[in-house]
Amino acid sequence: MNATFPEKPILEARDAGAGAIVRGISLTLESGLTGLAGPNGSGKTTLLRALAGVAPHSGEILLNEQAVHELQPSHRARLVAYLPQIVSVSWPVCATDLVALGRLPHGDRDRDSGHEAVKRAMEATGISHLADRQVDTLSGGERARVLLARALAVEAPVLIADEPIAALDPRYQIETMQLLRGIADSGKLVIAAIHDLALAARYSDRLLIMNAGGIAADGPPDEALNEDTIQTVFGLRQAGSDRFGPVWEYMEAR
Repeated sequence: MNATFPEKPILEARDAGAGAIVRGISLTLESGLTGLAGPNGSGKTTLLRALAGVAPHSGEILLNEQAVHELQPSHRARLVAYLPQIVSVSWPVCATDLVALGRLPHGDRDRDSGHEAVKRAMEATGISHLADRQVDTLSGGERARVLLARALAVEAPVLIADEPIAALDPRYQIETMQLLRGIADSGKLVIAAIHDLALAARYSDRLLIMNAGGIAADGPPDEALNEDTIQTVFGLRQAGSDRFGPVWEYMEAR
């Protein structure tokens, strides 16, 4: 099935479920940066895979009223760029060639349009100097930025990123969040799983908090990350504050 390229992407889940834990998810996501947070095992990766159309699901998941699982895989890959949490690169490949894989859905990897998209993605992620390096010789953080560049090279209206800053040092965590913020500000829909609650709150328009396979909180960061949610979902309470902000402790610490 074909679908028109959405000028304003709208991704919907209607009573969606996936895997052994995610159940009853109903939400509508539009352009902007939506952060996804929650404890380990709460279903974040499973939900993101279902939203990206790369994992089986129940209920409905729609991109501009088109069921994602009914889209031709190559067409879906042009509409939704998905950055998994874990990617194994087990063959010898240089950074540029790996990023260029993001152009496969467009079929222009060896044409000027593909070369320009790859160049833009590598410049945006600050990896141009790694262009000729073999990916298996890179550090974990460098490899993570190459993989992010591959997702950006798709230039899809929807970007779904599973923990895109997990392997990065503080500088590149902030730069990556600023990059995602800029992509969202251009009218695209960005969904990113982020464990750092402070960065998630700072850069997201909307924050989804998952717990036990469901959505425990949903709204602007200052509303979603309230004290009750942090206690209930993460088992933390504020013990005080210092010049860096709130100081949290495990609730059974006392």
